[in-house]
Parts: sequence; C-alpha cells; structure tokens
Amino acid sequence: MLIPMPVLFAVYFVLANTIEFRGVPFLWLPDLARADPLYIVPLFMGLSMYAVSKLARWGCRPILRRP
Repeated sequence: MLIPMPVLFAVYFVLANTIEFRGVPFLWLPDLARADPLYIVPLFMGLSMYAVSKLARWGCRPILRRP
C-alpha cells in the first residue's frame, strides 16, 4: 500500500483542484470537486473491506478461522 498511496493522493488533489470538474455531476454526486454528501463512497469502501476480509478468512485452514 506504500507504493500506490502517492498516486491516490495525487488523484484526490487533481479531482479537488481541477476547475473543469467543478459543478459537473457524476452518478449521485452533484459536484465532483466536493465531498460525497450522502457518504455512499465511504460506506461502499467499508463494506468491500469487510467482504474481502471474510473471503480471505474463508480460504484459510479451519485452525486459523477463529473470530
């Protein structure tokens, strides 16, 4: 995660500071330059991280499956 982190920071700052993206709607977002008003993106990320952790544990041996 250390290598892609600067790329993710750069994409975040580009989306926040590019003038062409201000006022442009995309899916449920009314403006690409502002934060998500409905908090759908953080909820989706949390659910996807939970699902990935469950899938990773599902492939382990039964001894390692302790909660």
